[in-house]
Amino acid sequence: MKYNITFFGVKSTSSKVIDYLISEGYKIDLLVSLDEECVKKHHISGFQNLRGIASKYNIEYLALNDYELKDKKDLEFFNSNEFSIGISYGWQRLIPDNILSKFESGVFGFHGSSKYLPEGKGRSPLNWSIIEDRKVIHNHLFKYGTGADEGPIFNIMDFNIEELDDISNLQEKSIETAKVQLKELLTAYKENNIKLTKQSGKSTYYPKRTPSDGKIDFNNTLREIYNLIRGVTKPFPGAFCYNKENKVTIWKALIHEEDIDGKIGEVVKVIDDKPVIKLKDGLLIINDYESTNKLKINDILI
Repeated sequence: MKYNITFFGVKSTSSKVIDYLISEGYKIDLLVSLDEECVKKHHISGFQNLRGIASKYNIEYLALNDYELKDKKDLEFFNSNEFSIGISYGWQRLIPDNILSKFESGVFGFHGSSKYLPEGKGRSPLNWSIIEDRKVIHNHLFKYGTGADEGPIFNIMDFNIEELDDISNLQEKSIETAKVQLKELLTAYKENNIKLTKQSGKSTYYPKRTPSDGKIDFNNTLREIYNLIRGVTKPFPGAFCYNKENKVTIWKALIHEEDIDGKIGEVVKVIDDKPVIKLKDGLLIINDYESTNKLKINDILI
């Protein structure tokens, strides 16, 4: 069987892009996602079972047995069918060469980073961009190659990281930008006129982030801690610390304008149930957090 447009995705962000493409009149012939048992083996932030959206739009649904695309049954499917173009959104694994080679026009995906490719390759570039206090994201739409974030670039669109942005609304900005880019790609595909630009320069890589990387170091500056909180908030595991033996996960915070004497990590006051934490160069007001016990004045976070 010949599949015209194939979509790879496993996340709620994937669902939003699919909704958009369908609303613009594009027909997705195949949706490649993960089997429920396979999902249990991986920690996927923002995961969504896409079987429902496939049914809603009458898209053929392929639930892979292996996220790495190495399962024999999965490979048999790709080897026994033909494919024209692939779109990957919300898919966080490399697609092997033997699968990529099955697509006549290639498989295209995104890399949004504060650095132009080939710099800033690797995992979680949006998160890292907030954590590093960057101000602009360059959203690359590129044709997949052999390695991570390799391959020639179709287009790049920029969007700003504003002071109050966190990873959740940065993902929304990324989706809105990607919609415009995908429309350009599929228009060029329809006209058989996809033009690509080869990456040039030295590659640099962001390291993989794990939930433990969200541990707050109170030796850091107010700005560094604020950026960590907004960089790993929902749908990611969150920034965290401890009040004695109780874990405190901080989802949302703001830099407080005034300053008060106190120990680093101390709750120096509470405003409308929002703890204010003393840091080495200022105060942080915690707007949203989770803890077994409510934080109170004089508590010390470590």
